[in-house]
Amino acid sequence: MNVIKLLDSSPLGMARRGLLDLTRGDLNDFRRQKPVPREAIVLAGAMCVLLQIKPSWKSVRKLLSEASIQEFLTELKPKHVEQENIRLARQLLSAEAEMEALVRASKERATKILHRWIIAFTDPVSLAAGVADGSQ
Repeated sequence: MNVIKLLDSSPLGMARRGLLDLTRGDLNDFRRQKPVPREAIVLAGAMCVLLQIKPSWKSVRKLLSEASIQEFLTELKPKHVEQENIRLARQLLSAEAEMEALVRASKERATKILHRWIIAFTDPVSLAAGVADGSQ
């Protein structure tokens, strides 16, 4: 897959750039949070729904330890994910009333970048545009 095409100036393209900017240390810091903050739990739940993996912190910790996870998430296209899962992931983020404030207050760089990616990945307006032109 040509990753450069996916790194356009759209919100999803910019969020994908953020994923590639994460360091292994950023991901490890996110995975090793104790106690796990609410915003990390919500993000983990949304990722589990999108990727159809067991919804648990342990599953997300394992996923984020994979060496190629950033490339995998960067190359993942909304058209390859069930629309219901996209809707549910978006709903999870929306259900947490203080999610935006929690993410802004977080000291974890990965929290901010993963949140931005999930928001862009599940954006209904971008999804409709991407489906129309086949690019997403």
